[in-house]
Amino acid sequence: MDDIKVARYPSINRIDPAEWDSIVSEDEIVNSHSHLRAIERSGVNSISYRYYLFTRNNDLIAHATVGIFSFGLDVMAAGGIGRFIELIKKRVPSFLQVKVIECGLPTAIGSAISMVDRADNQQILSLLAEELDILASEEKTSLIDIRDAYTAQRKQFDALIESGYRVIPNMANTFFRVHQKTYGEYLDDLVAKRRREILHRQRAFDSMGCTIEKIVDFGSMAEDLSRLWRGTYQHAKEYQREVLNSDYFRYISDFLGDKSFILLCRMHGNPVGFTMLFDSGSKLISTYCGLDYAVNRSTYTYFVLFYRSIEEAIVLGKEWLELGVTNYNPKIEVGAIPEPMFIYTRSTRPLLNLFLAHVLKFMASPPDYNKRRIFNSRFYDRHKISRAVSASLGERRYRVRDVSFDGIGLEGPEFKSRRFKILLIEVPDGLEITLKAKLKNCRKIKEETWQVGFSVKPESTDHLLLWQSFVERYASGAGTHGQDETK
Repeated sequence: MDDIKVARYPSINRIDPAEWDSIVSEDEIVNSHSHLRAIERSGVNSISYRYYLFTRNNDLIAHATVGIFSFGLDVMAAGGIGRFIELIKKRVPSFLQVKVIECGLPTAIGSAISMVDRADNQQILSLLAEELDILASEEKTSLIDIRDAYTAQRKQFDALIESGYRVIPNMANTFFRVHQKTYGEYLDDLVAKRRREILHRQRAFDSMGCTIEKIVDFGSMAEDLSRLWRGTYQHAKEYQREVLNSDYFRYISDFLGDKSFILLCRMHGNPVGFTMLFDSGSKLISTYCGLDYAVNRSTYTYFVLFYRSIEEAIVLGKEWLELGVTNYNPKIEVGAIPEPMFIYTRSTRPLLNLFLAHVLKFMASPPDYNKRRIFNSRFYDRHKISRAVSASLGERRYRVRDVSFDGIGLEGPEFKSRRFKILLIEVPDGLEITLKAKLKNCRKIKEETWQVGFSVKPESTDHLLLWQSFVERYASGAGTHGQDETK
């Protein structure tokens, strides 16, 4: 590691924007210098930042953004556990409030680490782990986390396990895969019930004197946006962490320019709802929304913002519309799919580190997904995936031959172990699914090629919905629709 040098800065303003952005891809707008400058300057949650630059021979090869802040470990607790913790906090407000060193962004989803060459991954993560230990000692805390690794990134981030990190599930992000060329085509792809539902809500929105418009320069509306966002925050039941202010919206508009915009709903000229989006390469990212709850139910403003976001993603030619965490079922009902995320966490106190991940897993409550049929057979006919799916068990790679909810048939090298293994399904759309798989049969069909059958079970609740959607698509793509198009 002697050839890689690490420098730490207390403000993004101390770093040359051109140098920082030289290794940030278009798909990583949340890691751009402009975005980081906006959130740092806005002072959201009074977070203190540190920025780490990794160089080799004076060339930048990676950087990471780290925040220092206090928050409640119960942020994702729900149900009986959440209610029990609330009772305690009425008497002891500081209960479960801790100071955390977090490599992640407070107002955005995704990894806060950018890297030029993944070949340097292990070295850089090891150096980052050392630096975070030093920072934790300086800040007199022992809790560290590195946020938001997707399933496809687990192999990369698992290098942190050697530094004592444990893996826990985070809240899932949600993605809508944009296959359509027009919004009308999207409506045509829906089963009849979903299509009628959307058209009814859009007509109700119009009949109430509501309009929706796209605004790129929205800094002058920062106070209105902050007010509407507070309405959403106060109604949030699943998650409350960052507290936005008017400066946040103002600086996002000023610093990101035409890479950010809002979709604003008005009722008789008065703002009643918005969603803010980032134009990020192949993705359109929906960040925050705000609603006037006095009229939201009658106008369907929340749902109309989803529909217009999908239309905007189609118009801009995006591959993905990212819809974020929480409130999953309305997103699923427009065709989005949850994508599991993971946090790598550790305590610098060895004894606490033994139990930390288990405690956090215990407090987390998986969401209750409402699985419905969204797309019709015409959609599946146009977007077949049955011939392009592969699977891997460790280093062994297989071609998928057939699937059901309880099992999968593969073709590839021989497999003998009867123990449960982790099977990774690689879907052409870019998502990956992990399953617990147990060998049921293995039959040789030709030289060095075997048909292998497994019983399977999704690794988590998030992967369950991904798996259900995949099985539905795979079977439909193979010509076995067998579903009522009206449901």
